[in-house]
Formats: sequence, C-alpha cells, structure tokens
Amino acid sequence: GRPHLVTIMGDAGVGKSRLAQELKRRLDGRPDSCHWRWGRCLAYADRGFGPIADAVKADAAVNDDDPPGVAAGKIDARLAQLPISGESEDVRLALELVLGIGAGHTLSRESLFEAWRRYLQAIAATGPLVLVVEDIHWADDALLDFLDLLARWGEGPMVILCLSRHELLDVRPGWGAGLAESTTVILEPLGSDDTASLMESLLGEDVPQVLRQQVATLTEGNPLFAEETVRMLVDDGALRLA
Repeated sequence: GRPHLVTIMGDAGVGKSRLAQELKRRLDGRPDSCHWRWGRCLAYADRGFGPIADAVKADAAVNDDDPPGVAAGKIDARLAQLPISGESEDVRLALELVLGIGAGHTLSRESLFEAWRRYLQAIAATGPLVLVVEDIHWADDALLDFLDLLARWGEGPMVILCLSRHELLDVRPGWGAGLAESTTVILEPLGSDDTASLMESLLGEDVPQVLRQQVATLTEGNPLFAEETVRMLVDDGALRLA
C-alpha cells in the first residue's frame, strides 16, 4: 500500500508532540512494534534536510561525534541489513550526503529523493515505519517536496506523521491535497472541563479555586502554557506544592 500522511496541526504548546509521544508509547508495547524515526525542523536554522539526517542517524546508530569513516561504516552495515531494491550505491551515497560525509560527490535532487525513498521503503519492508517530522511549518520547500513525493510514490506500511502549526498552510495551502491516504488532525485548546481537570492535576485540590481559575483563564486552555505558568509561580515562591 501507499504511505499514509498524517498531519497534526495546532498552536504552539497545544500538545502535538505529546500526542505523538503518547501514540508511540501505546504502540511500543504491541508485538508487531513499529520502527519510529524522528526528525525535527528548526527555526532560523539552515538544516535543509535535517529531519532526514536525524532519521538516518537514529536508524544506523550514527552519533554526532562519529568521525566520517566510522559513520560511513555504520551506514554500510545498516544497508547490508535492509532489502534495498535495485542498486544500493546511490542509496549509500545519498545517506552519506545528507549526513555531510559524502565529500567530493554529488547527486541531483531527483536522485537524492529517489534514493531516500528506496531507503525508507526498505526500512518499512522489515516492519511498519512511522517517520515523525516535527515543526514542518519551519521546513523549506525542498523538504516539503520530498515528504509530498514520499507520500505520493512511496510503498509499504509507512506513516508520515507531520507536526505543524497553522502557518504551514500559508506556504502550502494544498498540503495533503490529492492524496488518497491523507489525514489532518486539528488540535484545539482545551475546553473548560478539561482545563479544570488539568488545573486540578497540576495544583491539587488544596489550592484555592479562584487561583486555579485565574491560571486557567490566563493560559486559555493551552496545556504547555498552563504547566509553564505553574512552574513559574513555584519558582517565584508564590506557590509551594507539597
């Protein structure tokens, strides 16, 4: 089958990463466990295909401080374990290039994309793959193009799980359009009942209701802001949680 593109969209702090982590925790205990490969886009950082590099490092057990020769050896060892379709030389070179260790070599963008697609498909062939890309609203066009290509032309049991703020739609208003296997989940701020439950879990029943209500109103149903506000009150000495 085709990969399934799932986009979780919401404001900062609303719980996108937490939802992905909870999904991983739930699935990790099952006998048919998934391969999880996690990458993140960074704001104001010239990482380009950084999330792909993150996924490759995790998959091949490459450390940031590995010398180029050691990293290349780990790539070779990992490729020997995978059912790569066709010639693997371009795949090896594409992985080295995304890790910055393919000095003196180049591949066209089309060749890079095709090689990365084949590599991820090979991982999925050994067990379901979940490729998580966080903060894709900060991704550049090239990375978005690759994720779109992977969703459209990839094969095998694979979920491309993208976490994004709404700004993604400013640059890609048609994100996921035309894909048979595409789902977008919009995370809204917590409602009043859920916010009250969160306040009780954070502050306990002994904290006056008026203070819990003030924190809830201030944070407008955003769970991360609520946690940070409580932490700030504790650090400032306004609260002491026993």
